Amino acid sequence: MSHRFLLDAMLGSLTRWLRLYGYDTIYLKDVEDIDLIELAKKEDRILLTRDELLTRIANKRGIHSYYLNKINDAEALLEVARVFNLSYNIENLRCPLCNYVINKIDKNEIKDLIPKNTFERFNDFWICKGCKNVYWKGSHWQKILSTLNNVNELKGNP
Repeated sequence: MSHRFLLDAMLGSLTRWLRLYGYDTIYLKDVEDIDLIELAKKEDRILLTRDELLTRIANKRGIHSYYLNKINDAEALLEVARVFNLSYNIENLRCPLCNYVINKIDKNEIKDLIPKNTFERFNDFWICKGCKNVYWKGSHWQKILSTLNNVNELKGNP
């Protein structure tokens, strides 16, 4: 999990997928290109963008950047996974909202943070160290897992 990413305003939804894939990913919108380049350099991050000019400028300044022309999030995630040889591991999830690591937690420790019917229906829960958001394998989980596993298989890491 050594790759760290910085995404520009055009890749907001990809941010969530990279975080769920387990990678430290910062997303900034309404930021000047020069500020993105400086932050990528300062924090040793790979700059991902849909802006060809920004990619060229960043590369000329020694910043590792990559131009993504995919519009679909799954295709973009697959491309990034292939180019940077990313691996997905369910144990390395990051919060799709704030980028902090998500840790498994005993459901009794969060009983007061979740709806009663959710507490009764589900057994596996995770909590974000940053925003304290609680996650569980609800109805949306199969779609998320399917996308992540599909990218992993297409990349060549079943």
